[in-house]
Amino acid sequence: MHLNVHAHELKSVISRISTIVDKKNTRPILSCILLVAKNNHLQLSCTDQEVAAQIFISAEIFEEGSFCVNAKNLSDVLRDFPDSIISISFNDQENILKIQNENINFSLVGFNDTQFPLLFFGDKQPSFEIPAYELLRIINKTSYAISIDETRPYLNGIYLQQIDSKLRSVATDGYRLSLLDIEDFNSNITEYMSNGIIIPKKAVVELKKMAENYLDKNFKMSVDESFIYASVDNLDFLSSRLISREYVKYQAVIPSKVSYVITADKNLLLNAVKRIRIMSDEKTNGIRLAFLHNEMHITAKNPSLGHGVEKIPVEYDDKEIELGLNARYLIDLLSAFESNEIQLELKNEFGPILVKSLDEQNFLGVIMPFKL
Repeated sequence: MHLNVHAHELKSVISRISTIVDKKNTRPILSCILLVAKNNHLQLSCTDQEVAAQIFISAEIFEEGSFCVNAKNLSDVLRDFPDSIISISFNDQENILKIQNENINFSLVGFNDTQFPLLFFGDKQPSFEIPAYELLRIINKTSYAISIDETRPYLNGIYLQQIDSKLRSVATDGYRLSLLDIEDFNSNITEYMSNGIIIPKKAVVELKKMAENYLDKNFKMSVDESFIYASVDNLDFLSSRLISREYVKYQAVIPSKVSYVITADKNLLLNAVKRIRIMSDEKTNGIRLAFLHNEMHITAKNPSLGHGVEKIPVEYDDKEIELGLNARYLIDLLSAFESNEIQLELKNEFGPILVKSLDEQNFLGVIMPFKL
């Protein structure tokens, strides 16, 4: 195999997909990237047998062929390579990969590709399209609430469900929840989407990187019983095994009736919480919110640091209420809002707090308070 390719494009692709490879080395071949030179393209593929990626980039092919190489070793060699045209060749007899330009010459041990798993990307499955910016919006507004508790795997991803003509995305870790509805959605695969699917966090991270690369493109998506597939322009493919569990009954934690509504400037509140968080306990990130007549007090106390308090104006004219919150959770949720005016709605100081905006009526967040 012999080809020329631009170093910048190759480095960009390897940097993106090398996070997928199996770091636990359960099978040595899974820590490799498969490279295939064919039809004026270099195809790069990797998988951990849960998530898989395949990307095609333009290349000048002198001799077609394929081989595998350790992803980390290849990434390390190319990381500081100058942005120029580089020559890549692979000797099947010696299993040696050569990477070079006019002044640099590297040799890496390569592997035969016969043990590399066959990859499938749902090419013949019924599919639907979604703009990349919408997919990125879903991820940015919900992924922060994904649980990292591996004892509850059904919470370790984003839940997607088609409800009539809406695509609903939900993430929760049991202490907070984020929900976004996308209107005018039709998947044409309601068999799976109407029941809902759970996309694991690792796949969410890869989909986000993929969407950021193609903001002006449409994603082609398909789903079967076990996997979700995504592609752009038949050049960039991703597949992921779904979490095969029933999602939690998230509707139960969203307050249906509230007694108190506080309207606040998002940026004022967000910046105040960031400042006061410095004085909170490192483990709980606990801060106290007090709602008074047209004023909110944000306080935190730490025996080893001291005490902090900040007052901000709000629209509120009811009885005084005080509650404890995790500052990091509140920062994550407020950062997901694009509009500047938000509402905090609650039934009492012990129940969940609903955070909404009149300018983003398809998005909401919920945070559970706790006693400080």
